[in-house]
Amino acid sequence: MSWLVRAAQDGDDPHIDALHRAAFEAEGPQIVALLDALRPARRASLVAVTATSPAAPGTDASAGTEAPAGTKAPAGTKAPAGTKAPAGTKALAGATERVIGHVHLSRAWVDARPALVEVLVLAPLAVAAEHRLLGVGAELVAAALEQARSLGVPAVFLEGDPGYYGRLGFVAAATHGVDPPSTRVPAAAAQMVVTGAWETWMAGRLVYPEAFWATDTVGLRDPLLAEFEASSVAPVSGPDPIWEPPLAGTEAQALLGALDRLRYTFRWKADGLDAPALATTVGASTMTLAGLLKHLAAVEDFTTGWKLSGEPLGEPWSGWGWDGSTDWDFTSATGDAPELLYSTYDDAVRRGRARLAAALANGGLEQRVHVGDGAATLRRLVCDLIEEYGRHTGHADLLREAVDGRVGEDPPPDWSPPF
Repeated sequence: MSWLVRAAQDGDDPHIDALHRAAFEAEGPQIVALLDALRPARRASLVAVTATSPAAPGTDASAGTEAPAGTKAPAGTKAPAGTKAPAGTKALAGATERVIGHVHLSRAWVDARPALVEVLVLAPLAVAAEHRLLGVGAELVAAALEQARSLGVPAVFLEGDPGYYGRLGFVAAATHGVDPPSTRVPAAAAQMVVTGAWETWMAGRLVYPEAFWATDTVGLRDPLLAEFEASSVAPVSGPDPIWEPPLAGTEAQALLGALDRLRYTFRWKADGLDAPALATTVGASTMTLAGLLKHLAAVEDFTTGWKLSGEPLGEPWSGWGWDGSTDWDFTSATGDAPELLYSTYDDAVRRGRARLAAALANGGLEQRVHVGDGAATLRRLVCDLIEEYGRHTGHADLLREAVDGRVGEDPPPDWSPPF
């Protein structure tokens, strides 16, 4: 099964509406009313389509993914897969396009103390039922995030399942100091992704456009809200912190769990330091935490980009004048501001997670990757990342202890990871 993602066109609107009516079932008319209100001022609207022979009447859309409590998007869709095409791609000659998925981006704001900050809200999202678990929804989200970055907005928000959207790079909005637009939006469901334009002063309350309020599509209302709150049993300081790998699971879950544990541990070891502390060395070595942050960011992008699919490094690397030397990331980092180093690393981890999730959904660990002329598998790339992090997290142990005495195997339970 293949599909392409392109910009929605005026002629797609009836099919998009039918898709959402089926996907959201009883709430379908309410979601279509929201779309009607949002369309005049939309920032982006993307559809996933399949190219088929002329369709029979009544097959424009069918039942979609069920939105879980507190979400505006499906929780069961796997990560990106399929055949992606640039926005505006046309159907094959002689074929009929069928809309199987849709995502909408609307303008919103964060009411920060210094100023209003324009951001985007990703809602609604729907996928036809028979195309669930194939990666359509995740690819639509990835394409929407790419569109947001091209528009230069600092963040994208949604109300959604953190278990699903966390795999696509979203984190709790509270991580960046952003409050949901209503107390009826459960804290766990308020999710966001930041771009390179995000700055720490932009924290504040998220403000939705009027259309969401006019159609009463913000958060949950009782009795659903009460049921959600009564069933929420995920304390931040519970017995299984986010960095604990699964005790049992698939091979992919075990490998990614081990990789994430190393990511979290490394980030905690490097966390909260100023420029002189990040430039600390130990003994005869010239290695620094600043250099490790920049190096591992480059490793994330190079491994999950070029090695995986042949995708070039791109920004921010192409704009930094990399001279081609193997130690440039280490030696140049001591001249970078701590805020830049932290954001560069955090953004690279988010991209790496999303790319690995997409690849796993598309072909599993056995699939062949770009590097090695197809001789290497995705399993090898994930193992390479674990090996790289294992070595450098050990370096970070020694460097951080030299800075202020911080030691330990795992972050404390109350530590909040930035990605």
